[in-house]
Amino acid sequence: FGLDSTDPANRIFSRAAFTGLSTADLLAAENIYAVLTGLVTGITGSAYVDENTGQLTALGPITERAFQRQFGFYAKDSWRWRSNVTLEAGLRWEVQSPYEFQNRTYTQTTYAELFGVSGEGNLFLPGVMTGKVSQFTQSVPGQKPYNSDHNNFAPSFGIAFSPKWTNRFLRALTGADGQTVLRGGYSIAYVREGLQTLSSMFGPVTGANPGGKVDISRSVSAGSLTAGTLFSTLDLANALTTPPAATVFPYTGVTSDGVNVFEPNLQTGYVQSWSFGIQREVGKNNAIEIRYVGSRGVKLWEQIDINEVNIIENGFLDEFKLAQQNLLSNIANGVGTTFRYAGPGTGTNPLPIILAYLNGIAPSMSGSCTTGTGVGSCAALYSSSLFANSTLIGNLLPNNAMPQGFVSESPTGFAKNMIGSSSRRANAISAGYPANLFVANPNYIVGGAYAITNRGRSYYDGLTFEFRRRMADGLMFSTSYTVSKATSNMFANHQAVFYVPGTLRNDRLDRGPSPFDIRNALKANWIYDLPIGPGRLLFADARGALKALADGWSFQGLVRWQSGSPFNMGNVQLMGMTREELQDAVSIRKDPAGSVYYLPDDIILNTRRAFNTVAPVPSGSNPNAVLGYSTLGVPTGRYIAPPNSNGCLQAYVGQCGFRNLILHGPSFFRADLTIAKRTQLTETTNLEYRAEFLNAFNNVNFSVGDAGSEVNNVTNFSSTAFGTTTNAYRDVSTTNDPGGRMVQFVLRFNW
Repeated sequence: FGLDSTDPANRIFSRAAFTGLSTADLLAAENIYAVLTGLVTGITGSAYVDENTGQLTALGPITERAFQRQFGFYAKDSWRWRSNVTLEAGLRWEVQSPYEFQNRTYTQTTYAELFGVSGEGNLFLPGVMTGKVSQFTQSVPGQKPYNSDHNNFAPSFGIAFSPKWTNRFLRALTGADGQTVLRGGYSIAYVREGLQTLSSMFGPVTGANPGGKVDISRSVSAGSLTAGTLFSTLDLANALTTPPAATVFPYTGVTSDGVNVFEPNLQTGYVQSWSFGIQREVGKNNAIEIRYVGSRGVKLWEQIDINEVNIIENGFLDEFKLAQQNLLSNIANGVGTTFRYAGPGTGTNPLPIILAYLNGIAPSMSGSCTTGTGVGSCAALYSSSLFANSTLIGNLLPNNAMPQGFVSESPTGFAKNMIGSSSRRANAISAGYPANLFVANPNYIVGGAYAITNRGRSYYDGLTFEFRRRMADGLMFSTSYTVSKATSNMFANHQAVFYVPGTLRNDRLDRGPSPFDIRNALKANWIYDLPIGPGRLLFADARGALKALADGWSFQGLVRWQSGSPFNMGNVQLMGMTREELQDAVSIRKDPAGSVYYLPDDIILNTRRAFNTVAPVPSGSNPNAVLGYSTLGVPTGRYIAPPNSNGCLQAYVGQCGFRNLILHGPSFFRADLTIAKRTQLTETTNLEYRAEFLNAFNNVNFSVGDAGSEVNNVTNFSSTAFGTTTNAYRDVSTTNDPGGRMVQFVLRFNW
């Protein structure tokens, strides 16, 4: 980090001392030297915008100040229309003002500039460039990032009806007056997202918009420092790069920065809820109830990335197919593992777009070459080593092709690999292609261009059957069974705002089960006073110490048995089976070695075969190579396959197979049982002793993914760990419940 002047290495690390050594190699040597000798290799830090002056201060304090006003007016009335009919109605007007800045630490841009050079609303229109490069401005106290939404009316309505039928049949069904009650209701409630959304988008610390802070780090690996000095002699006060006095606004970021905005007329999301139930008294102590509950999340906030990689309107998908053909032809012709054009009559084709990005050659020249080598040959024209690049070759493999790739998720596809390099983008522009050939806002191609919208939706429908017995004759009991379905177009956790849909071309592809979808749930709880003690079946005449010992015993329990939590296998195809058949195959099993599996062996093996693909080059050590598969073999029967395989090549995520293949994990069963003894001390006090057996049957509830995570994704299809799980239910964060049987003894004084 600035070699000590007495360090002999100070004379060694220079270009003059190493003839022919590249700058990168010199930096690597310096870094290795610093690590091996225990010297400082770098120091990190940032300069933040001062909230009062707007100036940049190295390692200075940073304070975000913003607020959101919320107020509402509510009117409600309850009307007993008849002795057996009660109506309730209300109306709430609830206003959530937009976020409002209180200082100058945030940066923002306009919705129009979200689209950059393409111009507002110009998606998938390569060559149309009516806009300009996105620039950022500093927040001004009192400024709001989107318009106010005052149209937030939330009605509520409820009715309770206890029928008094005179008809014999209806009266037999509903019982005497007051034994049956029908209830129903409807309401709207608005969602409050909180200030975290603003901070995550515009804030200088966690936000994606640039300009609120400047990196002033120095390191050996970055070349801003030579090999390090001893920490004891490090001048910390002058170690960091001196920041500029202030960020110059409007500020233009770099490709790794993100652009984040709110839609100008963003509305407050809301949830419509309704329910209907019938309750019937059975005997004087029991009741049964059937309830239906439904809800719909409407205009929920969801983030979109307008930099979805386009491979349709620009013709790249067709060229990608030609590149795949070139690869196979070159392998067959003995040219090698390359996808370059080899000339007329070779079974290969010119690749104008790819040639422009990799070599900077005008598209009109892409076919102007001959076979062979030398000047004017296709080998000379398609000279870039990237035509044989292993990553790009991997994207072309017919059994696991990746033509697109998109900014917000991995894996990285062919198109994204090309445009992810600034030099390749410059090549294409010099060759005559527009900057927005693949994405709408190419100046922020790495960081993405995001907008918060009202595209989010959620759906829930549930039917519950319940039996309740109040405490009578020493027994209280309640049990319920719920069958339900929860779906959404955002497979995300409670921060669903930041879920990015797979494509903007088809809204419905992201819709499926939500992470909170529990299809079936059976629950029961009880308290049973054991028939022991005075006036009971056993020891009815007990006196003195025997009475105190026998009286007050109870057996209590809580049992839950429900279907498993969802997990997401993402954008895949299914071969030889349907989704329902794959779901039926999900089951926990163990092998003698102790491994736990949630899928059958044949599905696991053939899925791994499908995802372990290689270039279709003949190999003596791998007889499957000519077919494009590894030594694991060729997949057969039923298995999960890559989306771009088996003759399907998707132009956008979800076009082949599933956008999200969501399955439910193993069922959950747990029984918590308690033996309790209560001894009366005085009329108002008692001493209670409890022996509680949590998960009394020591049932291990295995899960696919972390039981503590709201969202679980499976992506290890090619791995030896695919189809296995090492996770089970536990809750060590809030209840200290390790998941297995836990016995605890409680002594409690009640008054």
